[in-house]
Amino acid sequence: MTYFITFSGSLVQAILSAMGLHHSNLYQLDTPELFYELFQTFMEDVQLNPELTGAAGSADVYQFFILLKTCGHEANAPALTQRYERLTPLIQWLEEQYGDLGIGLPDMARQLHMSP
Repeated sequence: MTYFITFSGSLVQAILSAMGLHHSNLYQLDTPELFYELFQTFMEDVQLNPELTGAAGSADVYQFFILLKTCGHEANAPALTQRYERLTPLIQWLEEQYGDLGIGLPDMARQLHMSP
């Protein structure tokens, strides 16, 4: 299913830029059911008020962008949640080694099987 959203406003560019959503792109969704629910709400709102503007319309659009940022990703890039999941073993290891002042970047890289 394909949806298109058009929007405008004086803060749109600044907000999208702050979220790292600088341009149109193809996105993959980790949890498409959340997007379906959101778009169902959009459609209901538009049916009640075909000229949906103001705070209610803005809230829906910005909710979409927040969801896209947290649960979606560009077609060739991992989602934010997937990037955090990759760090879970390191974070757990760091919690276990909390008092060791000798831990450095090479140690952390080894935990992630990466080069420093």
